[in-house]
Amino acid sequence: MNKRIAAIGLVAVVLMVCAAGNVAAYDKKAGGHGGGIDEKIFGKAHMIMANAEELKLTEEQIKGIKEWKLEAKKQNIRQDAEIEVFKLDIYSKLWDNEMDPATLYGLIDQLYGLKATKAKSMIEAYGKLMNILTDEQKAALKGLCRKSLSDKCPKR
Repeated sequence: MNKRIAAIGLVAVVLMVCAAGNVAAYDKKAGGHGGGIDEKIFGKAHMIMANAEELKLTEEQIKGIKEWKLEAKKQNIRQDAEIEVFKLDIYSKLWDNEMDPATLYGLIDQLYGLKATKAKSMIEAYGKLMNILTDEQKAALKGLCRKSLSDKCPKR
């Protein structure tokens, strides 16, 4: 009976880890719509810089955006590395002779805590990016984004 419970527990943990990998892949693709939250935010920064003249960005704003982008990318890389290392820890626990599902459950909870922290820090970084722009520039950017979307969408 104990062997059967242990076998069921092992299967459950393996399925959860596989599911975690699939969710991570889904997170990266954002449901197949071109990237996760970090790619969308960096894409917005790229759009701002590509339209600097149209948005009438000052030299100080351009410098601020470049500094923002550097810091945000550094933070993003650090957080991605921490998440990847944590995944390795989880996978290594699966190979233990005496696997403890409770330990793995805790590690999985911590992994998703790291992912939540990363998403929250990206939202904070996005707020800092948008605070560099004036209200008029934000309105102009919104118009550019709408125009960009309508250019990509098929005409009806």
